[in-house]
Amino acid sequence: MAKKEVEVEVAAPVSSSAGPSMKMIIVVLVVVQLMMFGGLAAFLLMSGALNQQTGPAPVAQQSEERKEAHYISFEPAFTVNFGGPTSSRFMQVSIEAMTYDQDIPQDITKHMPVIRNSIVLLLSSQSVENVSSLQGKEKLRMSILTEVQEILNQRVGKKGIEEIYFTSFVMQ
Repeated sequence: MAKKEVEVEVAAPVSSSAGPSMKMIIVVLVVVQLMMFGGLAAFLLMSGALNQQTGPAPVAQQSEERKEAHYISFEPAFTVNFGGPTSSRFMQVSIEAMTYDQDIPQDITKHMPVIRNSIVLLLSSQSVENVSSLQGKEKLRMSILTEVQEILNQRVGKKGIEEIYFTSFVMQ
């Protein structure tokens, strides 16, 4: 009976040889794909780790490229009347400037009367139609940026300001 059992065991896989070979191909393909993904993940992790361990030179380059932004608030908020001869309206605008130059905040403080005067004149010369739209506000923002840059260039010798931001804009 031992022979029959052995013959049955050997005969069973031989008679259904098409099924296990297809299963074996699928298993091999899955294993190959897992190995490929594992190899790719290992490569990406190792290349990232190698880039981080190369030393202080890349870190120094990153710190030179990434500059620290400094924000200067023009306090108090600007409140002006504007509109035209037939109607008097009021506008209150809070403005902040952004620079990467750490010396510019002191320069702005020093020349704040000149800067505020120019901004007040710019704001009060606006019409309701100009500042009611997003495009009008953006144009006004760019005009203020240009004006502040020109003042700093004349007084300090450099533009200094990268951006002007409206942090509050109220019209009545």
